[in-house]
Amino acid sequence: MAIILDGSTSGTASGDFAREIARRMVYWFVAGAETVTADALIAQLRMTHAALAMDFRTASASYVLMHVEGMRQALVLHAGDCLVGRREEDGWLADAAAYRHRIAGRIRGRPPSVRHSPARQTPGPPSGRSSGFPL
Repeated sequence: MAIILDGSTSGTASGDFAREIARRMVYWFVAGAETVTADALIAQLRMTHAALAMDFRTASASYVLMHVEGMRQALVLHAGDCLVGRREEDGWLADAAAYRHRIAGRIRGRPPSVRHSPARQTPGPPSGRSSGFPL
């Protein structure tokens, strides 16, 4: 599992918030108590966010979580402006929006129109429960 986090400069203690998300997600993953699936990752992120919400009321962070099982498939989840793309054989990066998965609304219960500025949106297919692409 790989995690990339970016604490927001607009909220106080966002760096600490991002570090705590990473710490808790890594501990959960290393414990290996359950199979890593999109639903399991989303559930763990929801629990992590709920546990941290009172201590980090004004903090925010963008993040990408990626789980690669063998060499077959990668599961990629993201929230905020962190995106992942795939490098094509010709060296070009495939459209990162095609692999997007926004979970912030599922965690915070806000609709996309409230969470995201239209100026930051890029066209792409509707997100599903998970985004996977062959490696």
